[in-house]
Amino acid sequence: MKKILVVDDNREIREVITWLLEMEGYIVKGLDNGRDVASNIDEFTPDLIILDVMLGDVDGRDICNNLKHQELTAKLPIIMISASHDPQRLLRKSCHPNDFLPKPFDIQCLLDKVEFQLAS
Repeated sequence: MKKILVVDDNREIREVITWLLEMEGYIVKGLDNGRDVASNIDEFTPDLIILDVMLGDVDGRDICNNLKHQELTAKLPIIMISASHDPQRLLRKSCHPNDFLPKPFDIQCLLDKVEFQLAS
């Protein structure tokens, strides 16, 4: 079974995404901050990360950038999520996620993006 790490400081959004993905048969772990991403990648070894751009403690774009520049995590698919609907402006900060999903999101769109990234 595929494992997904969901990082969002908004508890309701994190719980909805976690619930939706678990209903689809994924193993999901949720984090409410960016500080714990690195240690959870080592312990949980996700197949995909869903990462909020604006976390309360760390900029999600910095996390994405760091992961994409490390040999062990460079190919780990990352879907960035944000309340901003302008991914070009938002992701200018040298961050190269595999995909982007604006909040509020369409459930089927989320599931389709997850499935696509895990199949790649």
